[in-house]
Amino acid sequence: MRRMLVAAAVLASMLVPGVASAAPICTLAKPTANGVLYKGEVYEFRATGCPARAKAHLAWRLVVDMPLSKDIESNGRGEWYMQYRVDDFSLSLSTAMWVTFDNGVRTNSIDVSIAARP
Repeated sequence: MRRMLVAAAVLASMLVPGVASAAPICTLAKPTANGVLYKGEVYEFRATGCPARAKAHLAWRLVVDMPLSKDIESNGRGEWYMQYRVDDFSLSLSTAMWVTFDNGVRTNSIDVSIAARP
């Protein structure tokens, strides 16, 4: 069943316009790649160069694109940002995070690690 789900996601990315674009439409600039996010802390996620007034949500990698937040619209300057509390991850998890827009295009992904506060 899991293989079928992955195969369907790959096929959809090839067939649906905008899903399999060659380059990200905008850049997830904050937080920085390879950073450590501490469980229970609030972080600002910011993407720049995005289409104006485009709705998007923060997402992370599981088997398919998993939304972590409600859709938030980018502003007139093409900036998308939100505050997000890291509290629903397993500790010591390394994952990729990105912003997915309502037209299926997404930003670059950043790799982060989730950890307990030292």
